[in-house]
Amino acid sequence: MAQSRGSAGRLAPAEVKAELEQLTATAGLVVAAHRMARIYVSGLRHLDADDLLREAMTKLLAGERKWPRGYHAMAVLQEVMHSIASNERKKHDYELLEPATAEDGQQEADVFANKGTSTSDPAVIAEGQNELEAITQAVAGDEDAELLVEALADGLKRDAAIKELGWDPNKYDAVRKRLVRRLDTLATNRRR
Repeated sequence: MAQSRGSAGRLAPAEVKAELEQLTATAGLVVAAHRMARIYVSGLRHLDADDLLREAMTKLLAGERKWPRGYHAMAVLQEVMHSIASNERKKHDYELLEPATAEDGQQEADVFANKGTSTSDPAVIAEGQNELEAITQAVAGDEDAELLVEALADGLKRDAAIKELGWDPNKYDAVRKRLVRRLDTLATNRRR
């Protein structure tokens, strides 16, 4: 398949460039993307938020990471940043895992296809439990935020969480914004 063309399942490089240009032209999305990057680099010694965001965008533009057709820019950017940060943790911080053997393209496809996949790696499980505990403590006392954290921890996406919680979209968005602000504060405090 030619580098300049996408497939029915993923965006072509020109489409990726247009999507990223649109994202970077919207101040609110840039702030949200940077906030996400700060959360993902929390605890990493070898990568900061600016580097992570830049690397994610560069990999998308270069075609090293795939952009599935139909996914919003923030969702794709989040998955790519998560994957890069996760790889950094494996490589530099924990060194408990063997280097990945799958190609990046397959890893990226797995991220989108295997939502909620479990792992048996003790380091990954412990890290996830520690992160969830810190998040739970950060939202303690805010019943709606606690419910949202539980829904998200169960792997529910926006529409499913709205339905499960019996909320309207406006309430979901308001609680999610509160949660993001608390997570931003948590990430800032953990870096200190």
